[in-house]
Amino acid sequence: MELPSPPRSSTTPLHPQKSISGSRGPRMPHSANSPTPAPLKTPPKPPPQPPTPQNRPAEFPSNLLESSFQENSEPSDDDFIDHVEERVDNFLHPNSRRHTAPLTSPQEIMEILLQLPNRKAPGKDGIKNIALKALALNAITNITKIFNSCLQLNYFPQEWKHALITVIPKAGKDPRFADNYCPISVISSLGKIFEKTLLKPHQQALRR
Repeated sequence: MELPSPPRSSTTPLHPQKSISGSRGPRMPHSANSPTPAPLKTPPKPPPQPPTPQNRPAEFPSNLLESSFQENSEPSDDDFIDHVEERVDNFLHPNSRRHTAPLTSPQEIMEILLQLPNRKAPGKDGIKNIALKALALNAITNITKIFNSCLQLNYFPQEWKHALITVIPKAGKDPRFADNYCPISVISSLGKIFEKTLLKPHQQALRR
């Protein structure tokens, strides 16, 4: 004889079942007075990096130098044109030229050398001022002979006109733009000394 099954209870179980979402308990109702969560802030953009060989555009050096060094305009002054043509003719015909610049001396060269800063960057030839100051007297005499030959021929060596150009970023400027860089040119120390020998007689003439 089969026993009758016990009647089902309609009471609520003591332990509520877990929800499908996996929460451990019933969710709390949202109150109108509860604070609203703050929106997520967008992370700040990193500061712009200075141009490097990897991210610098190919036209960066040319644009910078083009903005700093402009071509000379065509001369329109007839007197100026005649003056330049006369100088060119004197250069091409050395026998017809007359020397007017005073010659220099080893003593003057040594005085100019002592005024040059020791830590100045050298030019294309790589000769530093401190090395020139350490030269013996016979080397200074040979340099004087070279300078006097240039004065007699009215000639300025082309190698002393070549400059090494370095671009330096301006403080507080956006380094991504070429206009925010300052080009610095460094020429030969021998060329600087020779220029000073040319400048001195002109300064003396202006004081008279």
